[in-house]
Amino acid sequence: MENVNQITLNLPTDLLKTTEELIQTGLVKNLDELVVLALHHEIVKLKQLQPNNQQLPENSNGVDDPIWGLGENPVVGGVSLEFRI
Repeated sequence: MENVNQITLNLPTDLLKTTEELIQTGLVKNLDELVVLALHHEIVKLKQLQPNNQQLPENSNGVDDPIWGLGENPVVGGVSLEFRI
């Protein structure tokens, strides 16, 4: 890594325990790598938010995903359910 600054983190015990478990499984090499990955992930999410409008980020992958339109045009159905015991 280039341009590295050393800092001290105070982590809750449960978070540190989970982090150690991830390191033991080999998903990440060490705590530094995990923190860097987590910070990059959160920074990307925060940059997607509009500066003055705390809405969910837009579909950023450029693909027209139909899941984004669910609920826009609800349909009232004529189905009734009857439960018998």
